[in-house]
Amino acid sequence: MDYKGIEFSLKMIEPGIWKYRFQIGRAVKTGRTKTTLEHLAIRSVHTRIDRELKLAGLNNAKGLRAPRTKS
Repeated sequence: MDYKGIEFSLKMIEPGIWKYRFQIGRAVKTGRTKTTLEHLAIRSVHTRIDRELKLAGLNNAKGLRAPRTKS
């Protein structure tokens, strides 16, 4: 799957437990999320990718909006 130019994988490892993996630059991020619904697991991975992009200073990456400025 792809989100904002970041490829990620998501796999159910047991009922209600999903394992994900994605890479930003050389950093490989893995983790687990607990939910019964696949689309909620996907949303959780999207949130994690957003957080990691922000920490990496890439918050203006493909699909992300630039912060608003005061006029």
